[in-house]
Amino acid sequence: MAKIEKPSRINAVSVTVVLIILGLAYTGVQFGPGYLRKWEARSSLDGFLMEYYRKRHVDDKHLDKFLEDLSERAEDKLYQIGIDDQDLIVDFDRQGDTLIATTSYEEVVRHPLINKVTRIRYNIVRKKKLK
Repeated sequence: MAKIEKPSRINAVSVTVVLIILGLAYTGVQFGPGYLRKWEARSSLDGFLMEYYRKRHVDDKHLDKFLEDLSERAEDKLYQIGIDDQDLIVDFDRQGDTLIATTSYEEVVRHPLINKVTRIRYNIVRKKKLK
Protein backbone atom coordinates (compact mmCIF):
# COMPACT_ATOMS: atom_id res chain seq x y z
CA MET A 1 0.00 0.00 0.00
CA ALA A 2 1.32 3.44 -0.94
CA LYS A 3 2.02 5.81 1.87
CA ILE A 4 0.46 9.28 1.38
CA GLU A 5 2.67 12.07 2.58
CA LYS A 6 1.30 15.08 4.33
CA PRO A 7 1.74 18.26 2.22
CA SER A 8 4.18 20.83 3.52
CA ARG A 9 2.77 23.99 5.08
CA ILE A 10 4.30 26.25 2.46
CA ASN A 11 3.68 25.16 -1.10
CA ALA A 12 2.87 26.77 -4.44
CA VAL A 13 -0.86 26.91 -3.73
CA SER A 14 -0.50 28.66 -0.37
CA VAL A 15 1.99 31.18 -1.81
CA THR A 16 -0.36 31.89 -4.73
CA VAL A 17 -3.33 32.41 -2.38
CA VAL A 18 -1.31 34.83 -0.21
CA LEU A 19 -0.18 36.80 -3.30
CA ILE A 20 -3.78 37.03 -4.57
CA ILE A 21 -4.98 38.27 -1.16
CA LEU A 22 -2.19 40.85 -1.01
CA GLY A 23 -2.99 42.02 -4.56
CA LEU A 24 -6.69 42.41 -3.75
CA ALA A 25 -5.91 44.27 -0.53
CA TYR A 26 -3.54 46.66 -2.36
CA THR A 27 -6.13 47.29 -5.06
CA GLY A 28 -8.82 47.97 -2.48
CA VAL A 29 -6.64 50.36 -0.49
CA GLN A 30 -5.41 52.26 -3.56
CA PHE A 31 -8.56 52.43 -5.69
CA GLY A 32 -11.37 51.96 -3.13
CA PRO A 33 -11.47 55.55 -1.81
CA GLY A 34 -11.79 56.97 -5.34
CA TYR A 35 -14.73 54.70 -6.15
CA LEU A 36 -16.39 55.59 -2.84
CA ARG A 37 -15.99 59.29 -3.65
CA LYS A 38 -17.58 58.63 -7.04
CA TRP A 39 -20.63 57.06 -5.39
CA GLU A 40 -20.87 59.96 -2.95
CA ALA A 41 -20.60 62.41 -5.86
CA ARG A 42 -23.43 60.63 -7.69
CA SER A 43 -25.58 60.77 -4.57
CA SER A 44 -24.82 64.47 -4.07
CA LEU A 45 -25.68 65.24 -7.71
CA ASP A 46 -28.96 63.41 -7.25
CA GLY A 47 -29.72 65.63 -4.25
CA PHE A 48 -28.95 68.80 -6.18
CA LEU A 49 -30.96 67.48 -9.12
CA MET A 50 -33.94 67.03 -6.81
CA GLU A 51 -33.53 70.64 -5.68
CA TYR A 52 -33.47 71.69 -9.33
CA TYR A 53 -36.59 69.58 -9.88
CA ARG A 54 -38.41 71.32 -7.02
CA LYS A 55 -37.50 74.74 -8.49
CA ARG A 56 -38.18 73.79 -12.12
CA HIS A 57 -40.80 76.51 -12.49
CA VAL A 58 -38.32 79.34 -11.90
CA ASP A 59 -38.84 82.00 -14.55
CA ASP A 60 -36.17 82.41 -17.22
CA LYS A 61 -34.71 85.65 -15.89
CA HIS A 62 -33.94 84.03 -12.52
CA LEU A 63 -33.05 80.57 -13.89
CA ASP A 64 -29.47 81.46 -14.90
CA LYS A 65 -28.67 82.84 -11.43
CA PHE A 66 -30.32 79.83 -9.78
CA LEU A 67 -28.32 77.36 -11.91
CA GLU A 68 -25.07 79.26 -11.31
CA ASP A 69 -25.68 79.18 -7.55
CA LEU A 70 -26.63 75.49 -7.69
CA SER A 71 -23.45 74.65 -9.64
CA GLU A 72 -21.26 76.52 -7.13
CA ARG A 73 -22.88 74.76 -4.17
CA ALA A 74 -22.52 71.39 -5.92
CA GLU A 75 -18.81 72.04 -6.57
CA ASP A 76 -18.32 73.01 -2.91
CA LYS A 77 -20.04 69.80 -1.83
CA LEU A 78 -17.84 67.69 -4.11
CA TYR A 79 -14.73 69.39 -2.69
CA GLN A 80 -16.00 68.54 0.80
CA ILE A 81 -16.36 64.90 -0.24
CA GLY A 82 -12.67 64.88 -1.11
CA ILE A 83 -12.60 65.50 -4.84
CA ASP A 84 -9.72 67.92 -5.25
CA ASP A 85 -9.46 68.24 -9.02
CA GLN A 86 -8.87 71.88 -9.94
CA ASP A 87 -10.68 71.31 -13.26
CA LEU A 88 -13.87 70.07 -11.56
CA ILE A 89 -16.96 71.22 -13.44
CA VAL A 90 -20.58 70.74 -12.39
CA ASP A 91 -23.27 71.66 -14.89
CA PHE A 92 -27.06 71.59 -14.77
CA ASP A 93 -29.18 71.65 -17.89
CA ARG A 94 -32.69 71.01 -19.14
CA GLN A 95 -33.43 69.18 -22.38
CA GLY A 96 -37.13 68.95 -23.09
CA ASP A 97 -38.72 67.16 -20.16
CA THR A 98 -35.41 65.94 -18.67
CA LEU A 99 -33.24 67.67 -16.08
CA ILE A 100 -29.55 66.76 -16.38
CA ALA A 101 -26.66 67.13 -13.94
CA THR A 102 -23.13 66.41 -15.18
CA THR A 103 -19.71 66.53 -13.63
CA SER A 104 -16.25 65.60 -14.78
CA TYR A 105 -13.16 65.18 -12.61
CA GLU A 106 -9.94 63.22 -12.33
CA GLU A 107 -8.68 61.00 -9.51
CA VAL A 108 -4.94 60.46 -9.16
CA VAL A 109 -3.69 57.25 -7.53
CA ARG A 110 -0.02 57.15 -6.58
CA HIS A 111 1.80 53.82 -6.35
CA PRO A 112 4.65 54.39 -3.88
CA LEU A 113 6.55 51.14 -4.44
CA ILE A 114 6.98 51.60 -8.20
CA ASN A 115 6.82 55.43 -8.39
CA LYS A 116 3.96 55.39 -10.91
CA VAL A 117 0.73 57.34 -11.13
CA THR A 118 -2.66 56.16 -12.34
CA ARG A 119 -5.14 58.79 -13.52
CA ILE A 120 -8.83 57.92 -13.61
CA ARG A 121 -11.28 60.28 -15.32
CA TYR A 122 -14.85 60.18 -14.05
CA ASN A 123 -17.73 61.60 -16.09
CA ILE A 124 -20.95 61.41 -14.11
CA VAL A 125 -24.31 62.16 -15.75
CA ARG A 126 -27.52 62.05 -13.72
CA LYS A 127 -30.95 62.59 -15.26
CA LYS A 128 -34.40 63.26 -13.85
CA LYS A 129 -37.59 63.17 -15.92
CA LEU A 130 -40.18 65.84 -15.28
CA LYS A 131 -43.53 64.33 -14.43
